[in-house]
Amino acid sequence: MRPEQGGEMPSGKQNCENLKMALKGAELDANHIQKNLELLNQEITRVGGDIARLGISVEDLTYIDQKLTSKAQLFGNEFPAQQAEQLHSLIEQAEAREVEKPVKMAETALSGGELSPEQTVKSEVAKINSAIDAFNHWLQIFSGDLNSGGPIWQQVDRGLNRNLEELNRLRSSELIAKGKIPEATEDLLFATVDRVRQLKSRHDRLQQPPTYAQAA
Repeated sequence: MRPEQGGEMPSGKQNCENLKMALKGAELDANHIQKNLELLNQEITRVGGDIARLGISVEDLTYIDQKLTSKAQLFGNEFPAQQAEQLHSLIEQAEAREVEKPVKMAETALSGGELSPEQTVKSEVAKINSAIDAFNHWLQIFSGDLNSGGPIWQQVDRGLNRNLEELNRLRSSELIAKGKIPEATEDLLFATVDRVRQLKSRHDRLQQPPTYAQAA
């Protein structure tokens, strides 16, 4: 049972340890892993990504994330894709909080409480890199399903839309419009947006025949 109160640390940390142990072997208990992954995600969400309150580090979560990806084939059809995606997003949230800490410290040191231009750019670059990493990680998990229809089509479509929405949001930022973001970062962002658009265009065509058939 999970403690309902007084549990900043116990349950989330225990779920994390359970997952690290469960992902070490070659024989995986998919149900056990999915259950602990769901609970861990809930705990991280509850604390708003402030995983230090759970006694967990980004390194702990990254270890689980990498193990899930490297052992995806061992799960077969039982791979907890939705939970794995959520965990990766939560890792980005936790990393963003860590980036914000020195930024906030710098903010208090500046008159008027405003960020310096350098800190603002640094924070935006971190967000861009995080979004690109999130897409690449998603693609690593779902690359084998990009040409599939049915329920998998819908799941992949949601993932493509989510990644494209976030990347486009960053692409249209004021800092990019003013040329403040390093050229290499900007080029990589634009290239990633184009890649997602191409994948989505190709993936959308998979759903067209049944849509036309239904309309007829």
